[in-house]
Amino acid sequence: MLEKRKTVFTYIRYNVDQIQNDLTLMFAGEKIPSGIQEYAETAQELKTKEEIYSAMVVYGLLTYDNGMVFIPNKELMEVLKWELVMIKKQKNTPVK
Repeated sequence: MLEKRKTVFTYIRYNVDQIQNDLTLMFAGEKIPSGIQEYAETAQELKTKEEIYSAMVVYGLLTYDNGMVFIPNKELMEVLKWELVMIKKQKNTPVK
């Protein structure tokens, strides 16, 4: 499972500009509308933020309820914040 989570973070790294604002809102406790799609654990590529969010739901990083995704607890919020900071440091761009 840990290896699969790392894969999800790799896709976040490549799509950070598309999902950064959503993650920032989720850090503030907001729920984000999402049309998440079917996700197979064997999927080779995640191309859209909905596919990335779908994988994050499967791996327990996000919760999906009534068309909304959100971070289910404080511990996961800290993990996601740290990952976003690390991604931004690698790209040498400021964290919003």
